[in-house]
Amino acid sequence: MESLGQQKDFKSVKFKIKSKLFLLDSTTISLSLSPFDWAKYQTAKGAVKMHTLLDYDCGLPSYINITDGKTADNKGAYDIPSHKGSVIVVDRYYNDFPLLNVWDNNKVFFVVRHKDNIQYTTIKENELPENRHPHLLKDEIIELKNPGSKSKYPKYLRRVAIWDEEN
Repeated sequence: MESLGQQKDFKSVKFKIKSKLFLLDSTTISLSLSPFDWAKYQTAKGAVKMHTLLDYDCGLPSYINITDGKTADNKGAYDIPSHKGSVIVVDRYYNDFPLLNVWDNNKVFFVVRHKDNIQYTTIKENELPENRHPHLLKDEIIELKNPGSKSKYPKYLRRVAIWDEEN
């Protein structure tokens, strides 16, 4: 966690994306069970989960969905509205092939960190540009190898590998 003095302005990062960009994440909000007995989360704790779709351009939420605290991040994402032609950036908790298939069918692009144990076959390795960022290691087209995963997302995916010393 960063202190406010070290916080980076996310608008200072330059993207060359012409599509509308959204950031999706969720957070768990603890609640006392005595006034909120409907929010039972654990034996002695209450909670709700807030799934937020943030508009990158203005830095404000464009949609918030509040669910019970037990709802997984990826399951809450199914109710998030999708905007055709937009890009949704998520963390690895949204690595849910049926969800990605829904987004793809709705013509929504997505960026998600894949899990370490993903099984795939490289279909094509794209040539990296000479003036690329030095941390860009690989750009490839892949196909899921596991039959269960492949049935949930049968199309090709683009896999981009980047190395970041700090993160």
